[in-house]
Amino acid sequence: MKDYNKFLIGLSGELSVAKFLCEQGFVPTLANNNCPVFDIFCFNPYTKQTIVIQVKTVKDRLGNKKNTFPIMSNRDNRQEFYDNVSGPYVFVHIDINNQYSFFILSKEQFIETSSKIEDDYDKKERKIPLNPGSPMAYPIKNLDVFKDKWENLWL
Repeated sequence: MKDYNKFLIGLSGELSVAKFLCEQGFVPTLANNNCPVFDIFCFNPYTKQTIVIQVKTVKDRLGNKKNTFPIMSNRDNRQEFYDNVSGPYVFVHIDINNQYSFFILSKEQFIETSSKIEDDYDKKERKIPLNPGSPMAYPIKNLDVFKDKWENLWL
């Protein structure tokens, strides 16, 4: 039987973001077929502004507390990746008790902070060189200042 767990965790994060947006009077629509550029298309009826939102979700498991969000699979292509970022990011952390935490970054905040994290990681002294094509990740500890900053969606 196919393991749907990863898919369901991602969907749960997207639906929780969509639920919050609905409760604020916005009109979200989930992207079909796991669109690589965005997960939610959202209309603000007050300003007539439309944005696309990327949602990244991780879930803690017993004995396995998540400390990073996977961003992309090949850090060597990160400039191309950043060039294609189309809107804000919402990071959803689900703890062991199924409590959701939301960290919201505008497109510019995401690119700026992620670039700095990755540049610092590249410069880190190490005994074994970084593997070419290694993945990019965003540490949860770097997201605290963005917790519940829903206003960043519309920056």
